[in-house]
Amino acid sequence: MKIFIVILSILYFTAACSKGNQMVMVEVDSKSIKVEGNVVTNLLESLNSLPQCDSVHLLVDRHMEHGKVVEIMQIVKKSNCENISIQSV
Repeated sequence: MKIFIVILSILYFTAACSKGNQMVMVEVDSKSIKVEGNVVTNLLESLNSLPQCDSVHLLVDRHMEHGKVVEIMQIVKKSNCENISIQSV
């Protein structure tokens, strides 16, 4: 099942990047938040400091509390990024 998710993710990101959009990957689990693979302490500052952010793809741990995911989505919405997509793994 995980290989299927990985393949779909690769296809999704390939299609998104081919449109010229700047998609930012944000990974969230119970211990950390990563933007483009780098651990961050302030998600809003990190996103706003990016030169371009057309969309954010949230990759969240499926075992996270629903409230925490909503909180992260609200932070992303406050940023300069325009679109949000979410995937749980």
